[in-house]
Amino acid sequence: NAPAGDGNGAAAEGSSYHWQEVEPPTAKSQQQSDQLLSVFLPLSLAMHHLSQYKCKEALAALSKLPQQQLDSPGVLLLMGRCLYELVDYSRAAEAFEAARRADPFNLEGMEYYSTVLWHLKKDVELAHLAQHAVSVDRLAPEAWCVAGNCYSLQREHESAVSLFKRALQLQPHMAYAATLMGHEYFAGEDLVAATTAYQHALRSDGRHYNALYGLGQIYMKQEKYMEALTHFDLATRINPSSSVLRCCCGTALRRMNRLEDTLKQLEVRVRFHDGFPMR
Repeated sequence: NAPAGDGNGAAAEGSSYHWQEVEPPTAKSQQQSDQLLSVFLPLSLAMHHLSQYKCKEALAALSKLPQQQLDSPGVLLLMGRCLYELVDYSRAAEAFEAARRADPFNLEGMEYYSTVLWHLKKDVELAHLAQHAVSVDRLAPEAWCVAGNCYSLQREHESAVSLFKRALQLQPHMAYAATLMGHEYFAGEDLVAATTAYQHALRSDGRHYNALYGLGQIYMKQEKYMEALTHFDLATRINPSSSVLRCCCGTALRRMNRLEDTLKQLEVRVRFHDGFPMR
């Protein structure tokens, strides 16, 4: 026999529940949801495109943000990074500087800003940025990357290397710092150390195409054109819109007397033309 009272207890317990109708969203809550979507959807799309180095598409996504968000430090940094990847250094510098003015104590992205200034040969602005970054946070690896680029522009390669090493001490897996250090070793003709630095960068980030470019440059200098082409091609597969990488592929192909393939690469480069080396 079932224990007395089980059925009545269940009925009594069930009677305590009351189904409530779900109220439809109010106009205010719907408006708030729309506002959130208007920010998060373009931002997520832009970050996805940037991760694939589809920077024009990323900028197009960012342009759909409300004006208030377009002027925010985080969005300005994203715009600066996209323009840096597109080798539009003048506009990248404007975006990075606007982000720095809006949030002067945030050093995120300042390593790329310093590279932009390096390409533009703006030594005074780069020196000011380095002084500012180190004064804000001496334990930030970005600060020492900025300082390293400052010394690099003055062709003080040994000092630059020591500063990039300091950045790596603070953040051992910072691929960009390792690549910058590789560039300095390459400029100083220390190809063994440059190779080690680029390989360190790739161990930290296998999609860091700048390091593949650096290894390709080393093989070009050693007249190992097939190895150079392999690395340039790998970098191009990661960042297919880079005219610099296309030109490097064309140069390696020309050295191998593959003239038809060379022309194909140069034709692609014309579509993505820029006049700057890679860093």
